[in-house]
Amino acid sequence: VRGARRGPCPDTPATGTPLLRALDAIHVASARLLGDELDAFVTDDARQAQAATAEGLRVISPGLTLAS
Repeated sequence: VRGARRGPCPDTPATGTPLLRALDAIHVASARLLGDELDAFVTDDARQAQAATAEGLRVISPGLTLAS
C-alpha cells in the first residue's frame, strides 16, 4: 500500500506511510486489485479505513466516524 495521498493516517511516521498491520495492508492492497469490481471496502478499523480512503477506495465503516 502506498503512502497516504489525502492526508496522514493516525500514527503516520515522517515517511508519510500509514502504520498498518500486515494483514490490514494486504486487505487494502487486494481491494485495490479488484478495481471496479469492488463496490466498497468495509472495515471497522479506523487506520485501515483511512488507508483505504487514501488509496481511492469507497469505504463503509459501520460504527466509525471518519474525518472527510
